[in-house]
Amino acid sequence: MNKRNARDDVSLVAHMVHDLKNPLGIVLGYAEAMTLADSSEQAELSSRLIINARAVLEVLDQYSLLADLRRKRITLERTRCDWRTLSGRVLKDVAEAARERDQEITCRADEAVTVHADAHRLEQVMRLLTREALRSTVRGTRLLLTAQPVEGAVELRLSVTAASSDNVPDSPTALQVFDPERPVIELVQRLVELHGGSLSFDSEPNQAAAIVLLPTARTSSRGSRRVGRAAG
Repeated sequence: MNKRNARDDVSLVAHMVHDLKNPLGIVLGYAEAMTLADSSEQAELSSRLIINARAVLEVLDQYSLLADLRRKRITLERTRCDWRTLSGRVLKDVAEAARERDQEITCRADEAVTVHADAHRLEQVMRLLTREALRSTVRGTRLLLTAQPVEGAVELRLSVTAASSDNVPDSPTALQVFDPERPVIELVQRLVELHGGSLSFDSEPNQAAAIVLLPTARTSSRGSRRVGRAAG
């Protein structure tokens, strides 16, 4: 078991180094550009520098969280989460990245949907999936976040649709958009499983989807409940 953990740690570090190189390179590039820019350009460069510096910190936070999940050190604080409020925060968070890549993202709920979950962790799940879809698809891609009750559960779905078959020679598949080898997908899966739910992927012509299925909460008079079980 110790040897396996050591191999997992080495793999995690290797992925972390790979994922940090790009945002760190961008940070350095903007920092160098600022030394040569005039005052009219410095504000824009400074803004982009801050965005990418935050991206570096976020990558580090993700790997730290994944390491804690592997060691079952994470607990949940369950509350009743309104899907429209939660998805609205996700959209606001990724809006700038979507605009920069000429991608469209919207959310829809045919009725009021309440999810019994850790609000912070569930929002993190949907944000990570959304950013992964933005990162791995081409310009013009459309993303749609939906929620609907199903028998004994709530289904949260992120659908990714290619701009058009003319612009995209190969339609996106679930494995291309949500690569299971990437640690971020393992992180999402572990967070979902910690809630007692499941994560799956689906592909249709010109479309891929990530589906989070969370069990409906048992009737309880308490507003929140702490959970400390993680996937093995």
